[in-house]
Amino acid sequence: MVQGRSLLAPNERLLPTYRLRADDQLRVMRAACSSTDAFINADRLAAATGLTAKNCGLVPAFLFTTGLVEKAGGHFSRYRPTSRGRRVAAAWQHGEAEGLLALREAWKGQWFARSMKERLESGPVARNGLLARLLTAAGAEGHRMRQAEALLDVLVAIGMIFPDGDGLRRRGISVAGGCAVRRGVGVWPWRGGEWWVGRGCGGGVGAVERAGWFVFSS
Repeated sequence: MVQGRSLLAPNERLLPTYRLRADDQLRVMRAACSSTDAFINADRLAAATGLTAKNCGLVPAFLFTTGLVEKAGGHFSRYRPTSRGRRVAAAWQHGEAEGLLALREAWKGQWFARSMKERLESGPVARNGLLARLLTAAGAEGHRMRQAEALLDVLVAIGMIFPDGDGLRRRGISVAGGCAVRRGVGVWPWRGGEWWVGRGCGGGVGAVERAGWFVFSS
C-alpha cells in the first residue's frame, strides 16, 4: 500500500475528487470542455463556474485520463479540451440532455463504464457492490472509497446508471419528449435499448448516497 492519499500505487487508476458534488463536477467538466482559451486552469474554471479555484483545480486530472482534455504546455496545471471534449461541449450547447448523452458516449469505452456494465448485466446491484467493483477495477484500496463514491455519483448524474424509487425492474422505458425526471432522479433520453430499473431512494444528484439499487442504462 502506498502511504499518503495523494499517491497512486503502481497500476492504480485515477479517480475523481470527492471534494465537489456530482452536479458541481459536471459544471466544471462543461466549462473545461467548452473553453476556447489557449488553456484552462483552476482560476479560469473558477471564474467560469463560480466555484472555488482550489476545488476546480482537482477536476481536470480525471478529465485528462478520460480523454476530454489534454496538456496545454507551459505549466503542469494547464489543460485544453481535446476534439472529443469539444464534441461533448457542442452537444451541451443544444441542451442538458444532449450534453449528458454525449458525455456517456465519450465515456462508454472507459474502464469504469465497462466495469459497471459487466457488473449490472445480470440485474440491479446494491450501491456497496458497485463501489467494491469500482475500487477493484481501479486497483485501489479502501482509503479511496470516497473517490469511488464520487465516481459513482457522477455516473448517476450523467444517466449512465441510475436508481429508481418504485422497487420494480422494468424494461424498455419510453420517455415522452426525450427526457424526464422521476422523484428527483434525472432519466435521460432512451435510445432504443433497454433500461433495467431497480430499487433505490429516488434522491437527487446530491442524495444518491441513500440509494439502494442501481442499473445500467444501455
